[in-house]
Amino acid sequence: MDGLRRISLLLCLSLAPGLSTAQNAPPATAAQTLKPGDAPGQSVCRDSADAALRYHGRLLGFERGKAQIQIGSAIRKNDGQPLAGFHSTAVWDEPGNWTYCE
Repeated sequence: MDGLRRISLLLCLSLAPGLSTAQNAPPATAAQTLKPGDAPGQSVCRDSADAALRYHGRLLGFERGKAQIQIGSAIRKNDGQPLAGFHSTAVWDEPGNWTYCE
C-alpha cells in the first residue's frame, strides 16, 4: 500500500466512528467469503470486532490479495438504525473478512 493510500485510509478511519474496530473482526465463514477473482459490484457485509455494527458496502476489486470495499453504511445491530456521523469510505481489507449480502 503506497503512502497516499495509507494516509487516506487512516484519515477515513479517524472520520468514521467505529470503523477501526471493524478491521479487527473475526473472519467470516469460508463458504460465503470473498476471494480474489470475484466480480466487482457485489454487495458485501461484515460485523465490527465488538459485533455492535454491521457494515454494508460494494466490492470494488482486488489488488495484491486485498479487497477494496466501498463501505456505504454502518448499522447498529441492537436497533437496526444507521450509525450517526458515518461517511461512506473505501477501504482495503482481507477478502475473508467480508461476506456476500443482499
